[in-house]
Amino acid sequence: MYAPGMLKFGPSVVGLALIPFMPLFDEPAEHAIDKFFVNYVPPAIYKPKSLNPEWVKFGEKGRQKAKEE
Repeated sequence: MYAPGMLKFGPSVVGLALIPFMPLFDEPAEHAIDKFFVNYVPPAIYKPKSLNPEWVKFGEKGRQKAKEE
């Protein structure tokens, strides 16, 4: 069956229905994205303001070094 109303409004309804669940996925996704950028994107392209510059320069080793200090 063809339902033009469902094709028109279906994606919006699904998106709005998922809004209450966003807090469950927002923080883990944010951490995963930050970790990806810190480890795989050159510092000249991505300079996070919330992270220690040593982490950006040396990745995970810099993060461990910063924790030790």
